[in-house]
Amino acid sequence: MVKVKNIFMMITFGVLLAACSGEAYDRAYTASGDGMREVELTADEQFTPTEDLNLVVKLNRRDGEVDVRARFIDPNGDLLEEVSAEADEDVGTVVLGLDFQSRNDQVNQWLSGRYTIELFLDDEQVDTLFFRVD
Repeated sequence: MVKVKNIFMMITFGVLLAACSGEAYDRAYTASGDGMREVELTADEQFTPTEDLNLVVKLNRRDGEVDVRARFIDPNGDLLEEVSAEADEDVGTVVLGLDFQSRNDQVNQWLSGRYTIELFLDDEQVDTLFFRVD
């Protein structure tokens, strides 16, 4: 009987930890388009060398604000840029992105290849996404 209780307690504790660590995060996807609202964007994993690179982050209901941060890593493994936003408790969607026209270096296009996005909520990594530029 004690063995069963311990296993039940370990499972319950594991479920509670999982719920705490990512309860605000629902899902994320990359999207193309020139806008900062989800309705202005189209889910996409393939971009041209001069397109804006967007990440749409869907959040669950929660109490309090959450810091949403994305690290865009280029095909060489170098940090391209880190972008972030604070999402109030009533915000369900956050769009983070890199605007090609706002870059300091518009002469050079985005590098071709596979990019990585590391997504963090309140400094905890919750997802890793990939997309291509060709």
